[in-house]
Amino acid sequence: MTFSIEEIQEFGLRQLTSLELEEAFEAFNGFGSLFGRDWLESPYRGMQSAWLVRWVITLWRDWRTISNLPKSGKLIERWRSGLNEGVGNLGSRLVSCIGG
Repeated sequence: MTFSIEEIQEFGLRQLTSLELEEAFEAFNGFGSLFGRDWLESPYRGMQSAWLVRWVITLWRDWRTISNLPKSGKLIERWRSGLNEGVGNLGSRLVSCIGG
């Protein structure tokens, strides 16, 4: 485990539903296992926002969908460079990675 429930509650300013908290726990720890804790924390260090936590949940859902597609290994390498660089323009990166 990389992130505790308590940390995620703090990130979300204690505004998350119990379902969102469960999903956030899976998302934060899933990305933490794949890319390391700093991958999630460094772009937003010190920032707290329920919206940001919900965005990570959505990103995790997207990740689970696309990570099983052909050529998804290319995406992993791009995403390793960080949330801002690697994930920034997700739509165009998806098309370029899987389409070509």
